[in-house]
Amino acid sequence: MNKEHFEISLFVISILGLILSSCSKYIDPDPSKSKLLIVKVDYSKPEFEGGVEMLLPRLLQNGNSMPLKGTFDQTWDFAHMIYTYIPTGDTVFYGGVFWMGKGEITIPKSFSRPQSFQNELFSAPQPIGLDNIQESESYSSVKDTILPVIWSKIGTLSRVKYYMANNAHVSLYLYAPTVGMFDPTVAKWIVFLYLN
Repeated sequence: MNKEHFEISLFVISILGLILSSCSKYIDPDPSKSKLLIVKVDYSKPEFEGGVEMLLPRLLQNGNSMPLKGTFDQTWDFAHMIYTYIPTGDTVFYGGVFWMGKGEITIPKSFSRPQSFQNELFSAPQPIGLDNIQESESYSSVKDTILPVIWSKIGTLSRVKYYMANNAHVSLYLYAPTVGMFDPTVAKWIVFLYLN
C-alpha cells in the first residue's frame, strides 16, 4: 500500500469514527411516552451530580413549550418550589427551602449517580432558546452566561444528546435550599429536558 492510499484510508476511517461517535448511544425505553430528563449540576463547582428520567403520558399535540408549571410558595420560615406536569397535575420536582437551615429535594426521590450516565466523545449542540417555566426568572442572561458552563458538564451525556437530537424543550432552575443570604455551596442548577 502506497503512502497516498494509506492517507486516504486513514482519512476515511477518521470520518467514520466521527460519524459513529456523534450518534447517541442512548436507547429510548418507551417511544409511546413523553419523557422528562431532570439533571442536577452543582452551582459552585460546577459538576454534574446526577439525573433522573421520568416517563409521562404523551400529549396529543406537541406544543411550542415545555408543559411544566413552576410555583414558589413561602410561609414564614419555610418555602418550597414545585414543578408540575400540566397535563396531569403530577409533581415532577419538589424542593424545600428553609430559613436558618437547608431544605432538600424530595421529588424526585433520588437521582441516579453520574457514573450511571454514559458519556460520549462529542457534545450535543447547546439549546438555542430556553423555555421559561418560572415566570419570575430572567432567561436572557442565563442563556448567554450560565448555560455554556452547565452545558460543558452535561452536553456529552448520551441521554442529553438523544433529547437534543429529537428537539427537546430545555429549561433551567436555580435551586437554592436556604432562605435569606444566597449560599452558593448548597445551590444546584436543575436542568429540565422534555420530549413529547
